[in-house]
Amino acid sequence: MKRGLFGKKRLSKDYDGRCGNCHTPFDTPEDEYCRYCGTKRGEGEFLPYENFEGCIYGPPPVIRTHNCPNCSYSWETSRMIDHSRFCPRCGSPVNTVTADRA
Repeated sequence: MKRGLFGKKRLSKDYDGRCGNCHTPFDTPEDEYCRYCGTKRGEGEFLPYENFEGCIYGPPPVIRTHNCPNCSYSWETSRMIDHSRFCPRCGSPVNTVTADRA
């Protein structure tokens, strides 16, 4: 975590390619909605946030397939933790299938 002088936390206001609500980066430039909170690109409170990368140790990534029942957009992720709940194209809630693949 970046800290300024005297150990104070440095907050970021850089929202280029990030959700204005939950601060999560968009995976592609074509994403119009946040996959995690459903906020439309360019909308949100845009409050300052701590910009740091966390490192998580644990089991290998899991392949998940996300399908939008509204616009039929489908995508796969391969992450240990994936909280995708909304379609990045139309903002609708998605269905998720977890697959065990080697």
